Amino acid sequence: MSFRFYHIINALSLDVALGAGVLSLVLGRYLGLKVPVLILLILVLTVWSIYTTDHLFDAKSIKAQASSFRHHFHQHFYRQIRIALAFVAAGIIFLVTQIPPITVLYGFPVILAVFAYFILNRFFNMSFQKEILIAVLYVIGIFIGPYSLAEGNVPDEIYYLLVQLGILAWINLLVFGVYEIDHDMQDGLKSTVVVLGLEKTAFMIKTLLILSFSIGIMGLVLFYGYSAYTKLQIVFLFMTGVLGTLFFRRETLSQQGLQYRYFGDGIFFMPVAYLWF
Repeated sequence: MSFRFYHIINALSLDVALGAGVLSLVLGRYLGLKVPVLILLILVLTVWSIYTTDHLFDAKSIKAQASSFRHHFHQHFYRQIRIALAFVAAGIIFLVTQIPPITVLYGFPVILAVFAYFILNRFFNMSFQKEILIAVLYVIGIFIGPYSLAEGNVPDEIYYLLVQLGILAWINLLVFGVYEIDHDMQDGLKSTVVVLGLEKTAFMIKTLLILSFSIGIMGLVLFYGYSAYTKLQIVFLFMTGVLGTLFFRRETLSQQGLQYRYFGDGIFFMPVAYLWF
């Protein structure tokens, strides 16, 4: 029963949203800040709203019954999810009035970028590029809170971590696309792998994995002696390894019935280990 319950949690992207909150908390702690609960809550609700809106658009565009559980779930509960989304949006608007104005100021351009994403995605036929757009918005979103509280005074090494995190988010979405290519093609949904094909997408994933490892090793060398960075970077390298395993062992793991999304989305909870070191 718990396994089925988590299947629904994952379909609703609740784990993705909570993972964003965890990452923002960890980045704040890395900067020596205590990110207010309200800022984290707004982030979690906003990430959930963006992902859910995207899934509702996809579910609406599929004329027949969706072949994937995620989109079928959004089709079946379309009205209920829309109502929940409206309540969450109203809650976000209220909560925004309760946080520091500087955070709202930094967050406003991100909201505009999200609207731009939906416009490009829905009206200019750029949905196959949404993986990289989502990855960029995801990283900016989780860093807005800590960055605003730090008033822009952040150490140089944090940008290595952010670039690496963006690459990991991009790899994560591309790997999911590889696993779900049959569903996407059957439902008429575009993704990088559907447009470019498996071979080119596989090359892209391999390149990004190498890049992530390279940035990690370079960071460890450049910032040798920075114990906080070393601890967090070790976690990031482990996250890269998990995504690499999901990609290179995909045929075997698929045959074994592995729920790849649980592990792919679960990696964004791993940085919480940094808080325990």
